[in-house]
Amino acid sequence: MLVAIAGGGGFVGLSIAEAILAAGHKVRLVDIIQPPEAALHYLGEHAGPTALEVQITDVTDAKSTKAALDDVDAVVLAAAVTSGTERERERPRETFAVNTMGFVGLLEAARAAGAKRVINLSSASAYGASGFEGTGPMIENETWPKPDSLYGVSKLASEGIVARLAKLWEMDMFSVRLSGVYGPWERDTGRRDTLSPHLQAARIMLTGGEAILPRACTRDWTDSREIARAILGLLTAKRPSHPLYNISCGYEWTVADWLDALVEARPSLKWHMAETGEAANVDVHGDLDRRPLGCARLRDDIGVTLDMAALDSAMGFLDWADSTHGYWKT
Repeated sequence: MLVAIAGGGGFVGLSIAEAILAAGHKVRLVDIIQPPEAALHYLGEHAGPTALEVQITDVTDAKSTKAALDDVDAVVLAAAVTSGTERERERPRETFAVNTMGFVGLLEAARAAGAKRVINLSSASAYGASGFEGTGPMIENETWPKPDSLYGVSKLASEGIVARLAKLWEMDMFSVRLSGVYGPWERDTGRRDTLSPHLQAARIMLTGGEAILPRACTRDWTDSREIARAILGLLTAKRPSHPLYNISCGYEWTVADWLDALVEARPSLKWHMAETGEAANVDVHGDLDRRPLGCARLRDDIGVTLDMAALDSAMGFLDWADSTHGYWKT
């Protein structure tokens, strides 16, 4: 199977590519940016250079997008601008140019290519304000989406577009909402304004500094490699029964828990919680903790459950960082 990953040079795209290649399939990374050489070298070593293709493409250009998806068997749509408040205020057009108009062009290209399955990576941001109201997990067909950012609005729109065109075109297309993602391959590409607190802290700690958190920051944080495992399951499963799936570890834990696991795995690393009057050097993107995503649909329909222990995740991250020297410099 040849799988095209639009946005494949980014954080989640590279994690998905790693999982697909490890399963013996081929991957075409489609992105406007060249993936870091450290990533291409790592993926090539683990899967063989002939299994990996790179296509530099602007997803807002319909003609080049169509060529980039030619002859693929499946498409994962991971290309997106994850806009923060400043970008929303000053350059709102950027978010919708990629996340909506470019997105429609990708769907048209997937159809023209005869792709047998298309997975749209949406986000828990589509739930928006609902994530901070009530109690218990957010469920796909029960929790009302109330996006409160342009990014969330664009992601909810992408879900509606996929659902409608899947019916009109009679194609196997559906969406997934990802929880708070952290882990290997994350970096600042200039299109992701909300870098995970995990990455921010780890870079400080691994370069000899001491990370300072403003608060513990509770969420259903999910390792990028676990996200990739779920996407692989969705790509290879029989036709899914639902138009939308949550993807998450399904339980709440904190950034502080993960930093403790990093220190347990490598005692030379340092972090602490900000004391009164002390400035934090890690941005946790707000003062509220969102509810977790419910994952029963993914478990019952696809047979995938995500449950990686904090120490296992931390050790895997450190092993990855050690084996990809210079990745964050590219």
